Amino acid sequence: MLICIDNKNFSDKIKSLKKGVNMKKFFLFLIATFAIIFYAETSDEILKKIEAKYSSYSDIKSIDAIYKSIFYNNDVKVPMTMKIFVKDKKMKLEIIPDSSEINEVQQMATTIINDGENIFLVNPIVGKIKLSEEEKSNYNQDKGVLWWKQLNDEYDYLYEKDNSYIFQHKKTKALLFIGKENLFPSKYIDYQNDEKDTVIMTFSDYKIVDKERYMPFKIEANSKGKKIMEMNIDKIKFNTQIDDSLFEVKTGKATDINDLLKKFSQ
Repeated sequence: MLICIDNKNFSDKIKSLKKGVNMKKFFLFLIATFAIIFYAETSDEILKKIEAKYSSYSDIKSIDAIYKSIFYNNDVKVPMTMKIFVKDKKMKLEIIPDSSEINEVQQMATTIINDGENIFLVNPIVGKIKLSEEEKSNYNQDKGVLWWKQLNDEYDYLYEKDNSYIFQHKKTKALLFIGKENLFPSKYIDYQNDEKDTVIMTFSDYKIVDKERYMPFKIEANSKGKKIMEMNIDKIKFNTQIDDSLFEVKTGKATDINDLLKKFSQ
């Protein structure tokens, strides 16, 4: 780091300091300032700390979890139960409405299944949809469970602010905040539609689940200053026995998502 100093201006400052400021305090200030500059953590050091913190999470082979969720639409609250099953590269997510009063709510019931090769979305309205290769990346469970492994390749470290390390996604420019002291993800800012529909997700209420593994038991999403979603962990277990039959997809023709989009656009 190169620091340029105007000698005349610096000399005038020293003279004024001699008149009104204790020189000892001034030089202590300089020492403290340079200590911050030259001893700031590098991005490599931060990444190594995070990887060491979550090394035991790499041993997670299966997950059985239930989230109690509420989706907000203006003044309407829609309660949902979300069941998540993960086994190696397989994943199943069941989104189940907890209200039977509104017919439209029942139509939101959705199951997403990753059988290890393909990903299918099953919904009462659209039937069974096979996701494209591009869409599949959005449902890669490694990006959630093993999120820290994506930091080095997909994110740039920006700076430290408000006692958090701030990373920025290289493509989407989304911001990820990681607590400096506990190394827990605390906030994710996702910029959508030219920042018109920015979604801010916060992760809190971290609790120990298994040995040294912690999970955020509360996740909130806000957009335009309003809460749009809240999720709370009701149950979560790691490395439990999960039968492969759970990830089987019922036989029958699946609609390609691109064909479906064309159909609705006509």
